[in-house]
Amino acid sequence: PYDTSNGLLSQYVTALLIDNQDNKWVGTSSGMSVLDASNTSFTQHTRMYIMPPPDTLNPVVDIAMDSHGRIWTAIYVGYLAVGGVSMWDGNQWIDFDVSDGLVGPNIKGLAIDSQDNIWVATSTGVSKISAIPSAVSAIKNNGFDLFPNPSNDKIYITNENQKIQQLKIYNNLGALVYENNSNQLHYSIDMSPFSKGLYYVNFLSFDAILTKKIMVN
Repeated sequence: PYDTSNGLLSQYVTALLIDNQDNKWVGTSSGMSVLDASNTSFTQHTRMYIMPPPDTLNPVVDIAMDSHGRIWTAIYVGYLAVGGVSMWDGNQWIDFDVSDGLVGPNIKGLAIDSQDNIWVATSTGVSKISAIPSAVSAIKNNGFDLFPNPSNDKIYITNENQKIQQLKIYNNLGALVYENNSNQLHYSIDMSPFSKGLYYVNFLSFDAILTKKIMVN
């Protein structure tokens, strides 16, 4: 048996998932304990979703895995009425909450469909997080150049062939978060006010409409 005496974060286990490498993701009232494939050691994740300071507790409600092997978890703290969804991409946690468009903070469960859309059940309705690509890299296509990607602060967008007539940025839930109609060859956009996560950049030029993805860390 496994409990707090040999590695679990908490005796109160709320969810369990076994990934493609036979790691066991154990959701508890205090966070996530991951038991390795050999069943000998745990890795702990206690801050998957960032709570308002000074709180750090991350009680796990549910766990799911998409077709890329990424782990999704639902977090909710009842006494704060704060919660959201976080994704482990293999290196870091990326979270989504009402500020990104989720219908409510009280997450009840997760389901992932055949297209890798994430369906989030809450006490106030259901939200869908559109499928996230398995990797996001530097973008250069049809003369459009967008860098750096991922980004921590500013991104630079250029088109070596013609001016970009319109530029729009949407968050992962489809909400418009930025718009510029300056009709320029070059744009510099400060992404630091935006929450971390995936964004969609829509370009409109004279003869092309393109949508590219960028990750904000």
